[in-house]
Amino acid sequence: MRKVNELVKRMRLLRAHTFILSELRELMPTFMGKKAKQQALCDPVAMADVFRTVHKKHNLPPGDFPDIRKFISTARELDFCEFPKHDGSRLKNGKLLAELDEAMSRDIPRLLESMPDMQGSGTNKAVGGSLGPMGSYAGGFAVTEDIYK
Repeated sequence: MRKVNELVKRMRLLRAHTFILSELRELMPTFMGKKAKQQALCDPVAMADVFRTVHKKHNLPPGDFPDIRKFISTARELDFCEFPKHDGSRLKNGKLLAELDEAMSRDIPRLLESMPDMQGSGTNKAVGGSLGPMGSYAGGFAVTEDIYK
């Protein structure tokens, strides 16, 4: 059961990452000022706004998002213009995300039902959960001063 929960957690995190990276790419300018814009987006307050936008746009729970501090430290080293669009050709025009959603809604429940020790116990209904703290975010993506430490 623990491995199934870990799989679901990773699938949700992958989905959130995909939408965040796509949103960051959309926010980048086409021609000039890319470096300055990327630095501005790596600000904790700006990144929290990006997370909030993705959260609202795609109805993702805040617990599915990565730790904002770790995400920012990794994102500073990458080129946002190279990120794939969530509905672009590198992700097969959204088909890969649709397959991920289908696996989460159809295949994981079927897998849980086939587990012999979980049948009838009622414990296989809740899968997933919070991935850990993203700073202090009571119901959102509020950035607190501890993010700068």
